[in-house]
Amino acid sequence: MTDRQRSLERIQGRWVFSGVLEGTSALHVGGAPSQTLAVDTRLVRDAAGRPYLPATTLKGALRACVDRLAPVVGAERGITSCGLSPREEHCPSPAGSPAFRAVESALREFQGTPQEREQQLLSLLTEQLCSTCRLFGSPWFAGRLFFSDAAPSDDDVPVEIRDGVGVDRDSGVARETGHYSYEALPSNLRYTFRLEAQNLDEADQALLAVGLSEWQRGAVRLGGGAGRGLGQARLALHTVEAITFGSTSARERQEYLRHGTMTAIAANAWLDTATAWLFQSRIETPGA
Repeated sequence: MTDRQRSLERIQGRWVFSGVLEGTSALHVGGAPSQTLAVDTRLVRDAAGRPYLPATTLKGALRACVDRLAPVVGAERGITSCGLSPREEHCPSPAGSPAFRAVESALREFQGTPQEREQQLLSLLTEQLCSTCRLFGSPWFAGRLFFSDAAPSDDDVPVEIRDGVGVDRDSGVARETGHYSYEALPSNLRYTFRLEAQNLDEADQALLAVGLSEWQRGAVRLGGGAGRGLGQARLALHTVEAITFGSTSARERQEYLRHGTMTAIAANAWLDTATAWLFQSRIETPGA
């Protein structure tokens, strides 16, 4: 897939991942500060007052996992991750980093029409952006993953109110003014999971599969209080659907446009195939 095909200028392919997230511990994703005396920190809620897990929380948790793990398991394939470090000198995603300022400077020196300048920027970003920023997005480049909010499967959701206490780091005892309370969703609740992706190449699919595989093992933490045992959830990925428009028949494209029909792939088979790319021998092309 070429650089222009990987951009979102045109949709070359689409994937849909569906499943269920099950909390294996209580979860706390905080919303606005409480306006009552009953609790200090409330859960985030929708317009009808129902708690949910925001798409931003899901995406951020998955990205944090991939940022840490992908460069380790994908080193032989040239997989990189900037970790959004302000000291980053290669990937320009972290605002204020040396790499960010270098791209800003280069942008001022680009010549030509707006379209030519855009192409120059695209070429520069293709060279500079790390692997995870190409997949999840950066201030310069749109990401290829689109998460949906995860709503509880049940309409009637019980909410726990938990107490916490601040501990003095030096003495190891509770501070007299350190008491607080917060809302939490109890363990064993199930939440709908839906993720759409566009224009993924093999590296993108491998990175996504790394993160989803970790989530299946319960290794991705959600929300606040992870250090206190909260935020544990396990993903059950039920279905993977995909369509690549350049390799489909006219009838298949029509079925997609009329009914959203795509090719169903067994979830574990897709995960196995996608992650296997990381461990295949890297083939060096002349001039690369």
